[in-house]
Amino acid sequence: DDVESRGLGDVYKRQDIRNNNGDKKLLIIYGKFDWTLSEGGYGLIEKLTKDKIFQQSQIKIIENAGHNSFIDNSKEFNETISKFFSNNNK
Repeated sequence: DDVESRGLGDVYKRQDIRNNNGDKKLLIIYGKFDWTLSEGGYGLIEKLTKDKIFQQSQIKIIENAGHNSFIDNSKEFNETISKFFSNNNK
């Protein structure tokens, strides 16, 4: 499947992720020009949500950024992280 073909199968199989009781949220961040392909992340989120491992999951694509989005566009990266954590604490 897409998760395996994109190299994210190991993430999906990790016991610390699999043992999540479904009450946590997941954020995956890619840079718009990231060398890793976001399709794998979308596939991973779909599988984790379908299997009820995470209650809610999302992917954020950071504009004007590559793989090191926290360096390339630190403003948008930091805003994304701040928003994600503030929404998770409500």
